[in-house]
Amino acid sequence: MKWYLQVLKSYADFSGRSRRKEYWMFFLFNLLISIILSIIDIVLGLDNISFLGGTVFRNNGIIGSIYSLLVFIPSLAVGVRRLHDTNRSGWFLLLPFSPFLLFLISPFLGKIGFALLFMGYLTIIVFAIVLLVLLLTKSDEGSNDYGPNPKDEERSRMIHKDLLDN
Repeated sequence: MKWYLQVLKSYADFSGRSRRKEYWMFFLFNLLISIILSIIDIVLGLDNISFLGGTVFRNNGIIGSIYSLLVFIPSLAVGVRRLHDTNRSGWFLLLPFSPFLLFLISPFLGKIGFALLFMGYLTIIVFAIVLLVLLLTKSDEGSNDYGPNPKDEERSRMIHKDLLDN
């Protein structure tokens, strides 16, 4: 819970670095809260069910949607800081979204458009895997272009606290 609250306190801070633990604990709490809110939406009948071509889609309810909007900026910020921790630009976070240009133009290109659409889906999957690997990558040791290692800062705070307590 500490990590989740820490990310919320740094609501729109896109500078500096975030440890793997901070990112993934925020991700885990976000996932759990989203599941709980989805269940509440379903129980209260606030979810949205739509039909398209004989397929039933269950969309977020109002409570889950509001929560998603509230944590959108902190999620982006902690993702950018996590990439900074591996000495990479936060722009890598947009990597999986880059093929959407192919989706926009594919309907106008006929049969070639279908191939582009398929390539777009394939590219999204590959880029999502690349981003996942980057987010799982170990922190840079010591300082990097984006600041000091947050793990080192935490260790020094703990040592300082121990010295003050003794």
